[in-house]
Amino acid sequence: MDLEPFDDSWNEGFEHLIQYCKQMGHTRPPRSHQTESGFKLGAWVSSQRARRERLTEEQRKTLEGMPGWIWSLVKLIG
Repeated sequence: MDLEPFDDSWNEGFEHLIQYCKQMGHTRPPRSHQTESGFKLGAWVSSQRARRERLTEEQRKTLEGMPGWIWSLVKLIG
């Protein structure tokens, strides 16, 4: 996937999300999930959801393009 030139830390998180999705088949890691390298992917995903309105339109669209991406876990529970 060709990433837009977002902030390097955002790109790092997104790359980890891509790898997680390839392995697990979804984009909903548990909040406590860390990658083998120690990246706190679950916290990163949670942060993206909380920061939705502050993300760029391109970042929102990029996340929404991921298989199974949802902005609110309430929709899964409710």
